[in-house]
Amino acid sequence: MIVTTALALAASAICPAQPAAALLQTGTFVYVDFEHGKTIGHDRIVIAAQPDGRYRFSNTAIGYADQAWTAVTRADFSPLSAVLEFGPEGHRRPMFDIRYAPGRVTGLRYPRHPAGTAPVTVHDTVGPCVIDQRIDWASVMARKLEDGARFTFQVYDPAIGISTASATVEDGGTIHVPAGDIDVFKITYRIEKKTGSEQYVVFASKALPRIMVREDFPDGVSSQLESRQ
Repeated sequence: MIVTTALALAASAICPAQPAAALLQTGTFVYVDFEHGKTIGHDRIVIAAQPDGRYRFSNTAIGYADQAWTAVTRADFSPLSAVLEFGPEGHRRPMFDIRYAPGRVTGLRYPRHPAGTAPVTVHDTVGPCVIDQRIDWASVMARKLEDGARFTFQVYDPAIGISTASATVEDGGTIHVPAGDIDVFKITYRIEKKTGSEQYVVFASKALPRIMVREDFPDGVSSQLESRQ
């Protein structure tokens, strides 16, 4: 526990703009995915605070995305582990299983094509401010948000490596989603990957603890809050 606390304090000193998971609402959140007004899938996201201070984020996507992932972090989003599987429930295949340690990430990843390809060993160097890409959407909400704010951060994906993202915050007014009318901040962030640039837009509740109300993806799909528990 002493070592873990020391590492967290060191990361906070190096990364003063680190997000804080305590700003997020924990629980289960169900989203409906829309494309051109048509329902194409659902997502079940769970955010859980652990007794040891860690946070566990997970998502089960059915339809549009057909995947399941879990990411575990410290309260400042310093990553500890991530697992991803693709495919419909009952027929999923592993994409990767990685573990983070100070300065590095190790594990296995499985190339998507061709099927059955042997796993590739992951052994990369990562800095203290990197966030696992599974939860970039959560990290942009877990900050002090105000109209006109700007910030940058880095994300890691085992198939791509480290990418830099830049975000801007706007007053998003009130938006309507299946869960109702909610006052939001609009956070637009662009990730510069070696495979190209991708832009995401997250609408986060102004009320704390914060929840993701809507996310717009680069391919035009919009994931909108349907219910929460």
